[in-house]
Amino acid sequence: MIGQRFYIDKYDWQVMVLYEVGSDSADIVIGMLESICKDNKILDSAYESLSNGKPNTGFTYSDYDKRRSFMVIGKTTSVRETINTIVHEANHLKSHIATEFDIDEKGEEVCYLIGSIVGNMYSVFRKFICS
Repeated sequence: MIGQRFYIDKYDWQVMVLYEVGSDSADIVIGMLESICKDNKILDSAYESLSNGKPNTGFTYSDYDKRRSFMVIGKTTSVRETINTIVHEANHLKSHIATEFDIDEKGEEVCYLIGSIVGNMYSVFRKFICS
């Protein structure tokens, strides 16, 4: 499991990402999620998702009040699935921020936002896709 933190200045938004998360890390990851999420239904769902060991999955949770998000990228079966999972979860994060700031999902600003998210993540995920 590899962790990354980054900050999106324009929206005063903190992001924590965990990559290559497997079922063996479920308790640790849920402990981290509990620090920002108090909803037992969400915590139970995340735990179930993590502990079943299914590859090519992830989840993103955002605390809108504190402008912070927690993203998990599970273990994947190929480079293609790594990219797919990262883009999928980055899109959830983009949607959470767009919702909070009432950003038009069809406009340019949201495109720059997703570019910023993936650009920040690239410094870490490039290690999984470039060999």
